[in-house]
Amino acid sequence: MKYRFLKTIALTLPLSIALVLGIKMCTLYRMEQAMDMSLPDGTRVLVLGNSHGRDAICDTMLPGWANRCSDGEIYTGVYSLAKRLLEHNSIDTLVVPMMDFVTYRDDRLTTSYLLYESSRMAIADKRVLTDFTRLDWRNMLSFYMTNEIKAMTRPVEVGGYEHWDHHGLQTDIANYESQREKEGVIKAPRDSIASFSMMTTYLERTAQLCASKGVQMVILNYPKYQREKYYERSKAWDYYATLPTSVLIADYEHFALPDTTYYANTTHLNYRGAEFFTKHIKEHGLKTLTPRQWRATRHD
Repeated sequence: MKYRFLKTIALTLPLSIALVLGIKMCTLYRMEQAMDMSLPDGTRVLVLGNSHGRDAICDTMLPGWANRCSDGEIYTGVYSLAKRLLEHNSIDTLVVPMMDFVTYRDDRLTTSYLLYESSRMAIADKRVLTDFTRLDWRNMLSFYMTNEIKAMTRPVEVGGYEHWDHHGLQTDIANYESQREKEGVIKAPRDSIASFSMMTTYLERTAQLCASKGVQMVILNYPKYQREKYYERSKAWDYYATLPTSVLIADYEHFALPDTTYYANTTHLNYRGAEFFTKHIKEHGLKTLTPRQWRATRHD
């Protein structure tokens, strides 16, 4: 009986793996073919990145701007999407988010994790997607039974502004305070920026892409609520200061909002905050500095 069971496993496991990988590649192909790479006529400023931009830039209030942010989009996806969009559109400025590298260590960025985080990994660097050593097999079955089938049947989303009617700031603060009592201030990155090479590599590739296309790249640090109270980010900030002067940084982390009801939580704006922030950008433009100039303004 035991021998028969092991023989069954030996026969079915390779077939199961082949099925999973087949579904994966078919899904990615379908998503890549179905994704619309056009931008509205007159778009001069393209905003890419994660939910921080998705919930903060109301592009309907900004003539010539197009928000194509999506939940969980990190620099791997930003680079690949920017590359495709710049092939099909002519823009002046690319805005990408500033990240403090809290949760994006190389050893966490398995292919499974990246696909969980962003449905747009269909257009990501194929070296990332086909590196099977980065697959987290423990999560593969649950992932493909839900996300992949859903991705095969639903329209491909290219991202955009999300009107978020949410007021969870106090809950978020309580969670962070509890974490701080247990762990103290979290260092991000905890050890060395070298542990985040995938993130830094793709950010630098994005900067090189923009330079080759004559596009101004701006790294935007979106409004956040007292993040420095819970995370010590000096190593991350030191890294950004090493970027070339062709890259500009617009730091609005401490942007003054009328009150705390404009936050959805500590790292996102709700629609009131987004409209207030977007109106400010419309009236005053983005205030930018070179990386080294910006670093001199940060005391954390």
